[in-house]
Amino acid sequence: MFDFINQNDPNIIPPSENEYIFIIDGETGKRITSLLVGIPSFGMTIQECLGYAQREYPNNKYVVGNEEMQQQLCAGYLYIDGAVTPPPEPTEEEKQRRQLAIIDSKYSAILKQDDADIIQAVTVLQDEDLAESRRVLRQQHVSEYVEERSKL
Repeated sequence: MFDFINQNDPNIIPPSENEYIFIIDGETGKRITSLLVGIPSFGMTIQECLGYAQREYPNNKYVVGNEEMQQQLCAGYLYIDGAVTPPPEPTEEEKQRRQLAIIDSKYSAILKQDDADIIQAVTVLQDEDLAESRRVLRQQHVSEYVEERSKL
């Protein structure tokens, strides 16, 4: 077992006291990244970290926050008008796009496997009856795919 953190070291900041510089997209309020204050490559102080943020991520907003804010922003919350706010609900169009992407992904894998099974039946096993049954199964999957997409 490794003990990387010496709990008695006064230089170690407990997680509940971590401070961050958040780099925020000024137009959308989305978190671009977070810099943990006290990491030598970013800066040991808020001012040093802020300087790093301004050099590396110009033309963005810079916000000082804590661990709770880090968790919220990483979960998709936005920083708008000086406050952390939940992300907006997706529109019906966005929900439909997500559902279509799920269906496309599901059937892409199924049809890819069907194709591999057909090729194996024809070339490796040289079993035309098996290949034909796999072609019929593939066509069923194509029909299911078309039907599922048409429901949306």
